[in-house]
Amino acid sequence: MLTREKLTLFEEFNGDIDGWTRMRRNADQPHMTEAEWNLINRLVMDLGIVDSGRASPEFRAETEERPRDNAADGAMCDALRALAVRLPRKNRR
Repeated sequence: MLTREKLTLFEEFNGDIDGWTRMRRNADQPHMTEAEWNLINRLVMDLGIVDSGRASPEFRAETEERPRDNAADGAMCDALRALAVRLPRKNRR
């Protein structure tokens, strides 16, 4: 389950899994697996595609359902959407 603490950690490293892997201190941070990190990354990227207006209706519907299936609560879903807008991505124009 994705929590606000895990999303905050993801934000601190700007989605850079290599930086997180090298710099993490297990005692100082919430427990997060690489699978959870990758899930946040995928959700943020997909929500960014939806936000850009370039998604098909099917992709939009599927993407908007996934945060509800994986987030601890509605506020976490909103935080994922907000991060998708804020986090710089190389593929954005």
